[in-house]
Amino acid sequence: DRALVEEKLFPVLLHHLLPSGVLAIQTMYRDPDPPFTNKLLSLWHVDQLKVAFSSLRMLHEREFEETLPDRNGMNRTFFLTNLIAKKEDHAIVR
Repeated sequence: DRALVEEKLFPVLLHHLLPSGVLAIQTMYRDPDPPFTNKLLSLWHVDQLKVAFSSLRMLHEREFEETLPDRNGMNRTFFLTNLIAKKEDHAIVR
């Protein structure tokens, strides 16, 4: 669920991201149309991801809709969030 992602996964991602490393995330900000049988438990708008990864420099952010076939070939409109961010390298150059 959302709390698990925010409290456990995001800190692990940040901890393991190397200096100058890039993090790319694609997720959904709302259930697709038509919706899946089970409601999605962790939906993220780009602004929410920017807060979660505020220690990184944002390179790309976007929310958009895209109609694609799902794994069963059924067309659905997906409401997607993309975020690409970079961890700054704070090494001192002499």
